This record gives sequence, structure tokens and C-alpha cells, in this order.
Amino acid sequence: MTVSFDENNTAMPMYQARQDVVASDIGGHWALLDLETSMYYTLNASGAQIWDAIQSPASLDTLVTTITKAFSVSQDACRPDVEALINDLVSAGLATITSYHSNEET
Repeated sequence: MTVSFDENNTAMPMYQARQDVVASDIGGHWALLDLETSMYYTLNASGAQIWDAIQSPASLDTLVTTITKAFSVSQDACRPDVEALINDLVSAGLATITSYHSNEET
């Protein structure tokens, strides 16, 4: 199981695209087809970058860095949008949280 830690040594969730979601580049945008539900989704260019990055487990920080390197945007400006998209992908069942651990004792 992969665990990533933030600057406070707190474990962060790792996100990964479901392997049974078919993705296709359609002129800079991506079309996603969930084979389980037959639902169709589209992603813009920045969403496509995130989709590509979560083909293997990636933390929110990694995804934000991916976007800041690909586009002229600051981390503070893009973090809320990246977080919203990854939450939407998880909520839609297109991506999963592959690991998440808390440093708190239970």
C-alpha cells in the first residue's frame, strides 16, 4: 500500500483511476466511459492532465504540481480546483482512494 505524507508528516490519501474506465483523447479534451455504469464524462485539458496522472496512485500535492508545471498557474490558485475535480472523480466512481492512513492513534 502506498502512503504519502505532507509537510506535517500527516498521511495523505492517494488517488487512482479505475482501470475499467475507458479514456480517449478528443482534441485536447478527454472522454471517459465508465463501463460499469455506461456513463459518459468529459474532461478539459487540465482535467486530462489529472486523469493521466492518476493512472498510478498520486497524492493531491502531486496532482497540484502536475497542473502548475503544465499550465501557468500558482499552487494556491489551482489547489481548490484540483481538489474539487478529484473529489468529483471519486464521487462518480471513476477514481478511488487507494490508501489513506491517519497518524492519530485509535
